[in-house]
Amino acid sequence: MSMMPIFMVGIVFGLATAVLALLGEKAWWIPRHLDRVLPHIDVEGETLSRPAGVAPAVAAPATGREDPVALESTSVR
Repeated sequence: MSMMPIFMVGIVFGLATAVLALLGEKAWWIPRHLDRVLPHIDVEGETLSRPAGVAPAVAAPATGREDPVALESTSVR
C-alpha cells in the first residue's frame, strides 16, 4: 500500500486549516438571504441566560489578548 494517499489527505487538511486560520471570522460569513432562511440553533443555551427582548452581544474581534477586566468579573460556580 502506498503512503501517497495518506500524505495527500494530510496536506489537504493542513492547507484547509491554515486557510481558515488566515481568514479568521470572515471564514464563517454567510449571505444575508441564507441567514434569514436557515434556522438559528442555540447549541450553548445563550438565549436562556439573557432576559427576553435583549439582543445578543456582538463578539469582539479576536486579538489573542484576554481582557483583564472581563476576567476579574467572571465567576466560576
